[in-house]
This record gives sequence, C-alpha cells and structure tokens, in this order.
Amino acid sequence: MNWEEFQIEKESYRKAWDLLKADYKDDLRKFLNKSYLVVSCKWQFGIDNDLIKVGKDCPQFFVYEGRTVKFLEIVNQIKSLEGLKTDNKQQLEGFINQANSIDKRSIFVVDDWTIGPVFPTVDTEFIQTIKRSPYCDQQKTDMRAYSIAVVLKKI
Repeated sequence: MNWEEFQIEKESYRKAWDLLKADYKDDLRKFLNKSYLVVSCKWQFGIDNDLIKVGKDCPQFFVYEGRTVKFLEIVNQIKSLEGLKTDNKQQLEGFINQANSIDKRSIFVVDDWTIGPVFPTVDTEFIQTIKRSPYCDQQKTDMRAYSIAVVLKKI
C-alpha cells in the first residue's frame, strides 16, 4: 500500500471512530471526545501526522525499498539539520521541499498496522463498553477486562 492509499484507507477508520462516538452520550461521550486516534505498527503515531513527521518518528512504518529509501534518506537529513544549533534554514527548507516533491504513490508502508484510540484515562468500565461497539474489530481487540487496547474496524 502506498502513502496516498493509506491516507484514503485511514479515513474509513476515522469514520468508524466518529460513528462510535455518536453512539454514546454524557460521560462516555466526554471521555471519547478527549481521546485521539493513533496508527499502531509496533510503534504508534498520531493519525494526523504528516508524511515527514511519520518518517522522522516511525521510519519502521515504511517498506524500505525503491523511492521510499530515498525519501527516508532525505528525512534523516532533515532530522540531522533540525538537531544542529546553526543557522541552516535554507538547507533545511531544501530537504523538506525534496521530501515533499517525491510522488506519494511511490512511498510504500507496511501492511501490518491498525488504528485505535488512546484514552485520556484508564476507565476499564468505559473501555469495555467501547470494545463491544460494532465499530471495533473484536478479532483484533483483546477483549479481556485488563486490556485497554481497542482496534477500530474499517467501514
């Protein structure tokens, strides 16, 4: 799956999240509104993170081949320059422009990822209720009471 396809795919999970939240009221709705979505693939990153941020924070999300390798090399240059205390704004912008100019259809991501919420607090009663939602993937979600991980279903 390439980056553009991933962008389209994740919207179906965002829709499931919106529908799940709409099913609840009062305290549970407030709890859900304070939660946010993350992509999990051994590591986690925010569902709204842009391509360069994901490349910097979670390079393991990408399939290391073809144009993806070039993209990750550029991202490493960006990270290096951001870590320096010198005035390198022009050089940094050049690398950012290079990274942004790569065709997003040529940047591939791993197949093994899920999307789910991160909750503001551990409220096992609320979380167990949410796990029973038709918008949660019960096959991928650990349904045991002590687990707070919830995986959304693609709709």
